[in-house]
Amino acid sequence: MIELFFALVIKHVWIDLGLQNYLTGRKDQYIGPGHYHYLQHGLGTFVVVTLFVNPYAAWFAAMFDYVLHWHIDYSKQHVNRKLKLEYRTKNWWWMQCVDQTLHHTTYFAIAYYFTFLTN
Repeated sequence: MIELFFALVIKHVWIDLGLQNYLTGRKDQYIGPGHYHYLQHGLGTFVVVTLFVNPYAAWFAAMFDYVLHWHIDYSKQHVNRKLKLEYRTKNWWWMQCVDQTLHHTTYFAIAYYFTFLTN
């Protein structure tokens, strides 16, 4: 389902680059205001995946995305702090590459699951 993967990538861009600035708090607390952002991703994934599969399956995909997004972003914050990566430096951007690769791998896994493992 290449269409599902593409739709999830578009969803990710709109939430990470658009909505994140409106409702997101700091992501350095395990339980904290960063969950607004993770929930945005979970809800967005639910909406997108519901266009392709039944709502129950979409709910599991949404929870998968929510939990992985939470742990990827939380871990990134702590690695940035541990390595003392300053905002928008070359090394900070490389960490962003790792972050985005992990998020897109999540979407690939969701699309792969619904394409090859549910038939």
